[in-house]
Amino acid sequence: MARSLVTLFNEKALCGLGREVQSTGLLAPDAVAKALTSLRRFRALCRIQKVGRVYAIATAACRDASNGADFIAKAERICGVPIEILSGPREAKLSALGVVSGIHNPDGIVGDLGGGSLELIDVHGSRLRSGVTLPLGSLALQDSSHKSLKRAERIVRNDLVGNAQLKAAAAAPSTPSAAPGVRWRASTSCRAVTRCVSCTATRYRRRTRWILRSACAGWHRPTCWPISKSSPTRGGRC
Repeated sequence: MARSLVTLFNEKALCGLGREVQSTGLLAPDAVAKALTSLRRFRALCRIQKVGRVYAIATAACRDASNGADFIAKAERICGVPIEILSGPREAKLSALGVVSGIHNPDGIVGDLGGGSLELIDVHGSRLRSGVTLPLGSLALQDSSHKSLKRAERIVRNDLVGNAQLKAAAAAPSTPSAAPGVRWRASTSCRAVTRCVSCTATRYRRRTRWILRSACAGWHRPTCWPISKSSPTRGGRC
C-alpha cells in the first residue's frame, strides 16, 4: 500500500459557501441550497460505488459562520455520517500530512489556499510544527475587501505582518514550499498557491497569489527551489 492514496473517482461542486461570511457572518442561502443538493448527489455516488466508509469534513466557512452548525446538521442528515468541523491548525496539519505522504523528505512551508482561509505550517521531514490559519481565502478576501483589489492588498499585507511561519521562512537559507492538491508557483520563500476554479473568484485567487508574493518582496529569491531535496528537477527559473 502506497503512502500517497490513488484517486479512483473525483468530482467536485463549487458552491461558494464562504462567499459572504466575512461581511454578513452567514452562509449565503443560495450557496447552502447548492451545497446540500451536491451532497445528495455525492451520497448517491457513494452508494452506487459501494463505498465502505465515508469521512466528511468542513472547513473555514462552516467554522466561521454563525449558521454553520445549522448547515452541518442538515448535511449530516443527508450524508448519514458525522461531519468534523476542522479547526484552522488541524486543517493546516492535515494539509501538511498530505505533503508528507506524497513527497520524500519535505522541508519547508506548506500552504493551503482555499475559498475561506489560508493555512500555513512548517514541515521538516515527518516533523510538523504548529500551523496557523489566516482569513485570506479567495472568497473571504473578495468579501472583506468589497471587491477592491487595492483594499485586498492592504488586508493581506496587514495579516502577514509578524506571521511566525513567514518569519521563519525568511530566516531559512533555502526554504521551499509545497501546495497540497493545488497548483504551485514560486518567486519568493513564502510562495502562494492557487486552485484553478472556473468562477468569479478566479481573479481574486490570482490576485491573492500576486499580493502574497508582493507582500514578501523583501524575501525575494531569484530561483525556485525544489519541493524536496531529493527532487532537483522541480527547481528552475520562476
